[in-house]
Amino acid sequence: MEGTFTARLAHPFYRDRVLYLAYDRWPGRPLLRAWEFAGWPKESLSWRKGCYIHGGLSGTGPISVRGPEAKKYLQSILINSLEKFPVGSMKHAVMCTEDGLIAAHGIVERKADDHFESFAGGPPGPHLDTAAPFDVEVKRLDHYLFQIAGPTALQVLEKATGESLRDVRFLRFRDTHINGIKTEVGRIGMTGGLAYELHGPIEEGPAIYDAVYQAGQEFGIERLGWGTYLVNHVEGGFPQHS
Repeated sequence: MEGTFTARLAHPFYRDRVLYLAYDRWPGRPLLRAWEFAGWPKESLSWRKGCYIHGGLSGTGPISVRGPEAKKYLQSILINSLEKFPVGSMKHAVMCTEDGLIAAHGIVERKADDHFESFAGGPPGPHLDTAAPFDVEVKRLDHYLFQIAGPTALQVLEKATGESLRDVRFLRFRDTHINGIKTEVGRIGMTGGLAYELHGPIEEGPAIYDAVYQAGQEFGIERLGWGTYLVNHVEGGFPQHS
């Protein structure tokens, strides 16, 4: 484990928590998440009194679906209609078994007419071989996924990016820059509260995480551990795997 921490010494707020093996994971090792930081009560109240940053989903994808029949392929496995799904927007997509049970669900982005990305265990889930016989390339990407949520989330991200993000509406996304690095920001949140996600290559994650955490100091930001995240996820109205 020593080598994984040494590689991140330049990122003091990232290296001892988030995903211990997200930045330079070792093949065959289990995915490890930090359970808590400031303690459950303080972390749990952050999404009501300030905001939090959470990186525990960074090892779950995303899955890129690209090709002339990308839309046709996704429509074949989703219960959602993709007819009204413009480029630059997100959709909470659900994939069911033949018995009507949920097999996978998560955010899907439409990045181009022939390119989609599915996040956090969303369709097609672990079954990347379901694309045949469609003319489509399906592959897993090694990206970070940071969630920033709470009443001060927008203030934190606008300070971190140095620009207004008020044009990013619910279930929309676009590129911005943090710490001189391009990152994708999307607005989520299922109950009308302020919640955002940041996406980008995993090797750039530590610098992004640290910059956001630093920017959030005056706005009551907390680092959210996995133990608290599972509770806040339900209270925030997000679907939750059992």
